Amino acid sequence: MLLNIIIGLIIGVGLILPGVSGGIIAVILNVYDSIVYSLHNLLKQPKKSLKLLIPIGIGILLGTFLIGKLLNYLLYEKEYIETYFVFIGLILGSVPTLLNKTKEKGKINYILILTTFLVSLLFCIFGRDIININNGDNSFMSLFLTGFLFILGKIVPGISSSFMLMLIGTYEYFLSVITNPIEILTSRILELIPLMLGIFIGLIVFIKLMNYLLKYHYGNTYSAIIGFVLGTIIAIYPGISIDIHGLISIILFVVSFFISYIFSKYKKQ
Repeated sequence: MLLNIIIGLIIGVGLILPGVSGGIIAVILNVYDSIVYSLHNLLKQPKKSLKLLIPIGIGILLGTFLIGKLLNYLLYEKEYIETYFVFIGLILGSVPTLLNKTKEKGKINYILILTTFLVSLLFCIFGRDIININNGDNSFMSLFLTGFLFILGKIVPGISSSFMLMLIGTYEYFLSVITNPIEILTSRILELIPLMLGIFIGLIVFIKLMNYLLKYHYGNTYSAIIGFVLGTIIAIYPGISIDIHGLISIILFVVSFFISYIFSKYKKQ
C-alpha cells in the first residue's frame, strides 16, 4: 500500500508540472494498465479495483495539494531547470522497459513511434499559435473545457493537461483551484460544477477509449505512447548552462534516470 501511495504521489506531481502528462508518469512507473483496468471495472470488481485505486488516489492528492505548492515555488521562483532535468531522467529511464513490455505483449510499430513523436514535437512548437480560445472569463464552457482537458491528460499518456490548459489560458486558474481548495469551496463553489462535470464526462469517455485500445491494439497503443513519451522530453527541455546549475542538472538527470530504470524493471517483475 505504501508503494502505491508513493506512486500516486509522483503521479500527483505530474499533474502540476507543465509539459508532463500524468498518464506518462503512470506509464513510466508501470502502473498505467492496472489503473485503466481498475477504473474500467470499478463497478464490476469494486474490491479489487479499490485496493489499487485508493492508495494511489491518496498519493495523488498528497502530490497535487502538498507538493504542488513546493513545485510551483521551484518552477517559478527557484531551480526550475534542475526540476525539469529530474523528470527528463525519469522519462528516459523508463523507455527501455516500455520497449521490452511492448515486444512481449504485441509488436512495436516504429513508424507510429516516429509519427507520435513528430506530432508531439510540432504541437510543442506551434501549439500556442494554433490554439487560443480563452476570452479571459470563467464561463461555463471555459470551466467545462478546463475539466475535460485536465482529465484528458490524466488518462491519455503523452497529452499534458497542464500544457493544454496553458494553451487555452486557464492553467493559472486551475493551479489556483488545486492549491487553494478551501477558498474555492467557501467563496467560489459554483465554479466547481462545470469543472467537475467536464472531469466526470471526460473520465468516462477516455477510460473506455484507453481500455478498448489496450485490449485490442496493445502494440500500436504502446508504440504511440512511447512516441509521446519521447516527445515530452522535447516539450520540457529547459536548456542547460555551463555553470553550477548545469552540473547539478546533469547529476540529477543521471540519478533520476537510474532510479526510473531500476524501478521500472522492478515493477515489471
